[in-house]
Amino acid sequence: MLIRKVVKAMLIFFICLGFLVLGCIVQIGCLPLLQFRSRLRARCMRLWAMLVCMVLNVRIVLAGGLQQTVPRGDFFIVSNHISYVDIIVLARVLTVSFLSKHEVKRWPIFGWLAYFAGSVFVNRESRNSVIPALREIAERMAHGVNVAVFPEGTTSDGLRLLEFKSTFFELPVKAGRPVLPIAIRYLSADGRRIPVDESPPVAWFGAAAIAPNVWRLLGMRELVVRVGAAEPLCFAESAGVNRKLLAHKARARVAEVYWMPGDG
Repeated sequence: MLIRKVVKAMLIFFICLGFLVLGCIVQIGCLPLLQFRSRLRARCMRLWAMLVCMVLNVRIVLAGGLQQTVPRGDFFIVSNHISYVDIIVLARVLTVSFLSKHEVKRWPIFGWLAYFAGSVFVNRESRNSVIPALREIAERMAHGVNVAVFPEGTTSDGLRLLEFKSTFFELPVKAGRPVLPIAIRYLSADGRRIPVDESPPVAWFGAAAIAPNVWRLLGMRELVVRVGAAEPLCFAESAGVNRKLLAHKARARVAEVYWMPGDG
């Protein structure tokens, strides 16, 4: 068990190190080609997520609209948030940039990876940082890159959905961009089905320390996660829909997909 954990940790470390070097090259080499750089960053992150999922043996089951087609382009993606693993899972399934809290940018290795992957950083406690973040999100989407937001604003225990904060729904309303509701649900770990009334073992929420959670993840032989998409929502400001109503509708659709039956 200990050897398996150490080997996995070393493999992920070297994968991250390699993509840091690649990120530097893309950042500098593609500086004059902003649209190309945005797309290349998102594709590099998807490759990184694929390799990490292979090391951790994360098996992804697609449900809902994702069974037919994986969206490309300029979707504003909203998802529930249970764990840091959500980011790896979404990046594996979709070509996407993320909205991240500004503290992440200061994390060793993973903060740098997030920066080179084209993440948009925002201080949710400061309204002054929201406007530039909205501009950056609009830029990514104009470049043909999906942008993923976790509108709960924090992670949950996986037993419920938190309320969706409406701030960033202003962009799809004003721009008439399609919102794609995504639900992430952990179905089984090490062959054991996770009951609906039990938090998944990778859930990281509240004041819990991250190190023990990561150590537990490294010891798992397999983790099965379902990623499902509901029908996209698209409302222009002229249709009388505001950001709060759109956030409410998106949360309802995420809940429908999250609680749908599924096998682990």
